[in-house]
Amino acid sequence: MAVGARLGLKVVAVLRGEPEQVPDGNFLICSLLGADFRFITSADYRNVDAIMEDMAQEYRQKGFRLYVIPGGGSNGIGVLGYAKAAEEMAGYIRSVSLPR
Repeated sequence: MAVGARLGLKVVAVLRGEPEQVPDGNFLICSLLGADFRFITSADYRNVDAIMEDMAQEYRQKGFRLYVIPGGGSNGIGVLGYAKAAEEMAGYIRSVSLPR
């Protein structure tokens, strides 16, 4: 979400559960970065793909161009992101001299 905010993108997250009374952790950071959140029940989460598509339609009607990322980044771009993160971590680990 931070990258989206940095690039000037509108970030919207669909989360299971209820908003916390006092935001903390990632939720607080994402809130401060301007992300919008939609909370749904655990029962509704079974239909999260349809809910996200309905939301996408709402945003399209408002003139937004968008890309829907499934939960856990579970598509080709998400897999690429995980692979790039692992590559970056491996490079960092190789650059650090550890005591033997």
